[in-house]
Amino acid sequence: MLAIILGTLGAILLLPDDYYEPGQLRASVFVLGLGLLTGPLISAFTDTRVWIRAESVMMIGLIYWLLMEPFSSDYTAYELTKAGIIKAFGLIGLFGFLILLGSKLAHTWHHSMSRVSNPSADFSVDWLYSALMVCSALGLMARLIPCSFSPVCMMEGLFSERGVGAWSRGVIGGSGAFVSHLQYFGYLALPLTIALHHRTGRIDWRVALGMALTTLFLLFLIKDGGRRLVGMVLGSGMITWLLLRPRLGLREIAVGALSGVMMLTLLQIMVVFRTEQGGIVSGLFSGSAFGINPFSTSLSVDNNFLFLVKTIDLIPEFKRHTGWTAIIYWAVRPIPRVFWPDKPIGPGINLPHELGQYWSENFTLTISAIGDWYVSFGIWSVAAAALLMGFLGGKLVLVWLGPTVRQKLLYSLGLMWLFIGLRNYLELILMSYPIIALYLLGKLSMARNDQPVVSQAPSSGALQPAKP
Repeated sequence: MLAIILGTLGAILLLPDDYYEPGQLRASVFVLGLGLLTGPLISAFTDTRVWIRAESVMMIGLIYWLLMEPFSSDYTAYELTKAGIIKAFGLIGLFGFLILLGSKLAHTWHHSMSRVSNPSADFSVDWLYSALMVCSALGLMARLIPCSFSPVCMMEGLFSERGVGAWSRGVIGGSGAFVSHLQYFGYLALPLTIALHHRTGRIDWRVALGMALTTLFLLFLIKDGGRRLVGMVLGSGMITWLLLRPRLGLREIAVGALSGVMMLTLLQIMVVFRTEQGGIVSGLFSGSAFGINPFSTSLSVDNNFLFLVKTIDLIPEFKRHTGWTAIIYWAVRPIPRVFWPDKPIGPGINLPHELGQYWSENFTLTISAIGDWYVSFGIWSVAAAALLMGFLGGKLVLVWLGPTVRQKLLYSLGLMWLFIGLRNYLELILMSYPIIALYLLGKLSMARNDQPVVSQAPSSGALQPAKP
C-alpha cells in the first residue's frame, strides 16, 4: 500500500511539461505500474502463486485496462490536459490502494461472517459432464434460436463480418434479449472441460466432446469481436488449469506465460481483422489473419485512459455528476425491456456526444470502472467501488481458494469477473451471470452428487489464504 502511494506520487512528479509528445508518459506510467505491482513482486519470492490471488490480478487489471496504451512509445496525449492526467493517476492509485484495504477488511471480518461455500463437497465426474453438456447447449442456443436451428444460417453468420448474423445486436430485440443472455452459460464450457479432464485423468470421449463444443462456442465469440468475452473464457480456463496443478513450478509458469502471450496475440489479431472483409473467423481459417504482425502497432485496449481523462475534465467542470442515475441504469441494463418496459433508458449523460465521439446511435465508450463510478458521485463513488471490489476479492481468496474442484472452478471464474469488471461497471454485472449459474447448478444437485474431499498434505507451492 505504501508502494502504491509512492508510485502515484512518482508518476505525478515525473510528468513532463511536454507530456503531449510521443512516449512522454512512459516514465510516469512505468512508476505507477511498478507501485501497483510491488506487493506481488516481493511476495512472489516466497510464493509464486501470489500471481493468482484476487488482489494481484486486480492490480494487473488496472495496468492492462488503463496503463498499457499510454506506456507505448508512440502514444501521444495532445488531446489531454495535464491537470486531467494528474487526476487520472491519482484515481488509479487511490483505486489500487483501496482494493488492498478492502481485501484487508475481508480478512479481518472473515470469521464473523457466514460461509457461502461448503468445503466438504465437490463435483463428481458425472456432474461435471452433465453441467458441461447443459452449459454448452444453452450457450449455443443463443445462436441456434435466432437462426431457427438452421446450420446453414449459423455457418453463414460465423464466416461473415462483425455485426452480421441473425443473433447480432440490432437484429434481435425485445424478448430476444433473453435469448442472447443464454450465451453466459457457454462461458463455463472451457473451465468445465478442464475440470472434467482433471477428474478423469485422460482425454476420453466426454472430454473430447467438451473440447469440440468449447471450440465451436469460442469461434462464435471471436467472430462477434468481443475481446473481453474471449478473454473471460480463455482466462478462466487457464487459471482453472493452474489451480488444478499440484504445485506451481517452472513448467506451469512457462505454460501459463506462453498461454497468456498467445491469448494477447489472438485478442490483438481480433482488433485488426474483426472489421475486415469476411470477418475474423474467415481470416483465421484462410491464414490471412496471420500474414501480419499484430503487434506492429500499439497494443489496443479501448483507449480507456484517453476517455477517462476527458471525462474527468468534463465532470464536474462542464457537466454535473449523474448521481444514482448511472449506477441504477448500468445495474438493470441486462434485464430485458420486455420484463420491465419502463426501466431507465440512459445513464444520465451521453458521453460519446459530449466527448465528440458520437459515430452512431448505439456507439458507446469505455472509460474503465473508475470512470464509470466517477461519473456518478466523483471520488466518493470511486472509493466505495474500490473498497467493494477489494472486499469481494478478499472473500474470494478466503472462501473459494480451496482444495476442491468446485472451489477452484468458482475461484477462477471469480478472478476473471473482477479482472473484466475493471473494464467497466456493466461488465461487473454481466460477468456475474456465469458464476451465479455455476453456483446455483451446484447447489441444486449437490445433495445427489457430493463427493468427500480427500485430505492431502499441502504442496510446497500451495497458496494459503493470508492471515490478517
